[in-house]
Amino acid sequence: MKPTVVVVGGGIIGLSIAARLQRDGMSVTLMDAKKIGSGASFGNAGHLATEQVYPVADPSIFKHLPKMLLDPLGPLRVDWRYLPKLLPWMSRLVLNMRPENFLQIHETIKRMNSVSLAAWSEMVQDFGLQKWVHVNGSLLVCEQEKTAAALQEHGQKLNALGVQNQYLHANALQDAAPALANNQIGGLLFPQTGHVSDLSAMMVALKEAFLADGGQVMEDCEVIDIQPVSPTQTQIVSAQKTFEAQKVVIAMGAHAKDLVKKSRA
Repeated sequence: MKPTVVVVGGGIIGLSIAARLQRDGMSVTLMDAKKIGSGASFGNAGHLATEQVYPVADPSIFKHLPKMLLDPLGPLRVDWRYLPKLLPWMSRLVLNMRPENFLQIHETIKRMNSVSLAAWSEMVQDFGLQKWVHVNGSLLVCEQEKTAAALQEHGQKLNALGVQNQYLHANALQDAAPALANNQIGGLLFPQTGHVSDLSAMMVALKEAFLADGGQVMEDCEVIDIQPVSPTQTQIVSAQKTFEAQKVVIAMGAHAKDLVKKSRA
């Protein structure tokens, strides 16, 4: 009898796990409170960012905060009414800026990203996703001389970490990307990055491959509770039904907190 697995969360992570486990001989059910691939995996840039090896929790962001908050067109906006709910998260963010935490997170991201493209390549080949996943590099560009100097320094640090990149001056940059505006004075070329050209289509193709392998999908089905009932069985309570599985994978991203707490109760 095949081992039974329930994967909760139908984004790219949950779907990828479900597809791989099903193909490896398990009996997998994939559940999502909405539609498969309709959340964060639908609305993002699709960038396979192997060059991004530094944590978001970087102390250097403090010097940029005032400008970002005061700029109505800036990348950061805070609704002050939400501040009480935001404070616990902000406290953890600041704690992760401590040198030992920062270094640990940095090393973890670096290790993960060093094998990311190889893992994507394997999945693309196994599930026929070549039409949507491309490895043709990316650019990080600048318009000002002071930014160019900082960018070159950043590139040197990344090269020392094994993240391949090359600084291109204006002419070489235009040759590499003719569609760029001509006010860009330089940029870093990262040849070993990729992108997904159509997130929705890729998710549909992966879901179809999962179903063709015998996997089951339950959409519009919110999981309310997860509780171990024996050393080998876990009960999954959803809005539609209650059933058991030998293993449960929670792949809900930022929405996993409450369910993880319940599963540990």
